[in-house]
Amino acid sequence: MTALVTGLSDSKYYSDSYDLTVGVNDCPFPVDHLIVCDNPSVFSSVRKQTIINHKAKLFTQLDSWRQLRPAQLIRFTTQRSSVNQLSRRDFYCHSICSPFIAVVHAFYMGATEIHLAGVDITGHPNLGKDFMIERIRKDFKALYLELKKNGCELKLLKFNPDCALLGIVPEC
Repeated sequence: MTALVTGLSDSKYYSDSYDLTVGVNDCPFPVDHLIVCDNPSVFSSVRKQTIINHKAKLFTQLDSWRQLRPAQLIRFTTQRSSVNQLSRRDFYCHSICSPFIAVVHAFYMGATEIHLAGVDITGHPNLGKDFMIERIRKDFKALYLELKKNGCELKLLKFNPDCALLGIVPEC
């Protein structure tokens, strides 16, 4: 099964030709699943309403979202940035950015090939610092290698300049 994970950066991408589509936060596309890992209070009222009204099935680790709309709770591993438990598929490996969790989600849903698009790193108000970018790069590299060991290919879409910063996977 081939999945698309799409973020919110300037290199937004969507195609309905995938078996599964996963968006993060207030993704503007009609994706199948939505991953939201930040508290509702973090979002502006417009962004929060977009998430509340989105037609996709919502997955989150925060019960506070279930007070606003139907959502399926996911559980994170106790250790951030560790992918050791990926093959168990009971706890979500996680990093400091939602697209990482969305990739894990696509894998848990059965994807054997995942295309990643729209990951905003450099322009992100919280993640655009050098030390944060380096952590994201390190975490995605570990995830890429662990997915590969588990029979899943993670690929970047060519046109996404911030995805290229990860520098870990072949482009498609």
